[in-house]
Amino acid sequence: MRRIGQAVTGSAVVLMAITACGTPPPAEPANPNPLVAPPPPAAPDPNEAAKAPAEPHPAGARPADTRCTAADLTGELKDSDAGAGQRYATLVVTNKSGKACTLFGYGGMELRRNNGERVPTKAERTADPGPKTVMLPPGQKAGKKLHWSPIPAGEEPTDGPCAPTPDVLAVTPPDDTKQFTVPWTNGYVCNGGKIDGTAYFRL
Repeated sequence: MRRIGQAVTGSAVVLMAITACGTPPPAEPANPNPLVAPPPPAAPDPNEAAKAPAEPHPAGARPADTRCTAADLTGELKDSDAGAGQRYATLVVTNKSGKACTLFGYGGMELRRNNGERVPTKAERTADPGPKTVMLPPGQKAGKKLHWSPIPAGEEPTDGPCAPTPDVLAVTPPDDTKQFTVPWTNGYVCNGGKIDGTAYFRL
């Protein structure tokens, strides 16, 4: 009887050891403290909408330290033309800095009044020509073709100007966030301020 009792006791010890080794640790709760709310998501940048979209370009096509910035450029609108409810002009930019710089892509633009008030603008891209790296030595020029319409569209008024008349065009160079302004003497822009613009090209 003593031997039988010892065998039962030994088996119980072995069974307890196996059970202890095979039991996984308890899972940690997803939120250790349910009384503490998770942090709210970051608020959107209010200036993000005014920035020009990023300009994708081939690797090595435009080193970041050679890009033309707003501080490097001046601009003017030239070759204005009109016909059949269409308006055309070329935005000409000049490198006023003392070093060569590069332009690649479309950049951004926005119509404004002299007091800084924003006029509705929809800058659209047209690939004629499309993006190509333009090396701009000091004093040299590049261009960007523009097209818009003075004909009201949708619910825009037809018994007067379809939109406020801008005084300047604020221009954002590709891959930049700063702007420089160009006088705008071409009247109002309809269709929600829609202006088609090509990529920059060498003049």
